[in-house]
Amino acid sequence: MKNNLTILIIVVAISIPVIMQMQFYESITNTVFVTDTTTETSTTVITNTTTITITAISTVDDPNPPSSSEIDSIDLVYVDNRAVSWNHTHLNILINLQETLDIEVDYSVIDAIHNAIDQWQRSISEFVNIYPEYEYLGDIVFSVYIQGVNNTLLQGDPDVQINFEENLHDSLLGETILLISNINSIKTATIDIALSDLSLLGMQNVMTHELGHVLGLEHSSNETDLMYSEKEKSEVKEKKLCPSTLDIYALALIYHWIETSSYHPYYTTSVTLPNSINNIVLACS
Repeated sequence: MKNNLTILIIVVAISIPVIMQMQFYESITNTVFVTDTTTETSTTVITNTTTITITAISTVDDPNPPSSSEIDSIDLVYVDNRAVSWNHTHLNILINLQETLDIEVDYSVIDAIHNAIDQWQRSISEFVNIYPEYEYLGDIVFSVYIQGVNNTLLQGDPDVQINFEENLHDSLLGETILLISNINSIKTATIDIALSDLSLLGMQNVMTHELGHVLGLEHSSNETDLMYSEKEKSEVKEKKLCPSTLDIYALALIYHWIETSSYHPYYTTSVTLPNSINNIVLACS
């Protein structure tokens, strides 16, 4: 049987120190073309030979930016109204370092990745401690391999590859590409990170955000949330950004299949918190 694949491209970048507001006119796919923005985001869905692109435009001169939604929500990466997730819980990550980087930069980017992974795991752990009915989220674990260091220990191909460059196209700081199977499970993920003009904490924050995409999250409507699409550059470089209960609850829904031990996609495209769960930041000390 021919195995049809769907490719989703999710892009996030944080550059100029100006806070922008952006309205998404379609959650399936959007491309933002802006001038002097903090963030450019793009999602493109390619099914067979058909490409769907819906464009939203934001400017820095809008005197009356749209107000945030009263009810916080987070969009999910989805195809045909079904959220995507991994169909296994142990994810192998391979770090590909630039040959031109020096040892100090190498250590910095490796630390940023480890810190970002640790942040997600600690946030999940705190969420599960508060809401033990979602303890199955603890099954999501990561193993990290570094090209030229311990990559020979990797069995088979990595689930996630992380690449670093001095600069990405269009001044982006991060780009995530997800390859989706015809049963809506994530097959592979590739993250590209730009190194220029980012502090160690800035790299960690971009990585933490990108890992949210890798796990199946899109963007949050709450401007203070880790998964919000736009941030002031100084905030990214100087303030630690951590997952919220909204982010982890969304994961709890799309990974609920773990309890059944049989993968099946979750039929929704966005998530809001139930009244029993407050929207707070988790494990951000």
